[in-house]
Amino acid sequence: MLSLTHGQIRALLAEQFPELRAARIETRDTGGEHYTVAVGDDLVFRFPRDAATAAKTAREVAVLEALAPILPLPIPAVRFLGRPSASFPYPFTGQQRIRGVMGEVLRPPREHWPRLARQLGEFFTALHAFPRERALALGLVPRPLEPVERLIAETVQYRHLIGGALPAALKAEVAPYLDGGVPVPPPGFPSGAPTLVTSHTDLKGEHVFVSPDGSEVTGVIDWSDAALCDPVVDLQDLLIWLGAGFLRQVLDHYGGFGGYRGTIDEDVFERAVVYRRYECLRAIGVRLVGRSDDPLPLLITQLRWAFTDE
Repeated sequence: MLSLTHGQIRALLAEQFPELRAARIETRDTGGEHYTVAVGDDLVFRFPRDAATAAKTAREVAVLEALAPILPLPIPAVRFLGRPSASFPYPFTGQQRIRGVMGEVLRPPREHWPRLARQLGEFFTALHAFPRERALALGLVPRPLEPVERLIAETVQYRHLIGGALPAALKAEVAPYLDGGVPVPPPGFPSGAPTLVTSHTDLKGEHVFVSPDGSEVTGVIDWSDAALCDPVVDLQDLLIWLGAGFLRQVLDHYGGFGGYRGTIDEDVFERAVVYRRYECLRAIGVRLVGRSDDPLPLLITQLRWAFTDE
């Protein structure tokens, strides 16, 4: 994967965007798919670290432009689009900086949850109502949920390693999952109802920004993996941010999708909780056998929130 120094970034910006040649540069994130820096006070530049990530750039630009007018929360606007050159082989973007604090850094206190839940419920309602035909035209592809059987089997495969890495307070609650004994409820959608909706697909706390006091959501970032998915994909990630109690509050404001609501609150809630708990446990197992470099303390923190029911 490519890595960049501030000097290389400054030279690249001076070459393509001379007006930014003197702007301050601060590193934001050196891991993941992008090397990310803040430029000045208002911009965030994202540089793909490999060809596969770079291939998503044009789609992300189109998705951001199409969704911005219909979403009730801010998303990044692309202000600069860098071209591949001898200095850097991939296209890159300069996006308007979303104000606030990363949700992974600040988990808002419970007194603010009702307002946050309303904001996110309305946000998901608008996002999941985005027309499928327009999503396909933007290049979003259908991405089905991973088969439940495989998810459970891989969790069970790592159960001894996982169990040894967990805090004592979690072990009793986690035990039935490590044995594969908790079934994932099947979707409750009626025959013919749409089950794939326009989705962010990676709505972890690090991609949700909140105000410094935690009283409001200020925006949602990183749309490079947007796809057409089961609505549970977006909603379940709230578990590893603020737990099951918060997800229930969000669902109180979720208007369903494609005209269908039915019993979606309970359908989505039960599937989201069980499925995401298995995902969290498997992620820890994958990390323990060296197949990922995700920070283990972060994975355990996310697991703790996934098992928080308040």
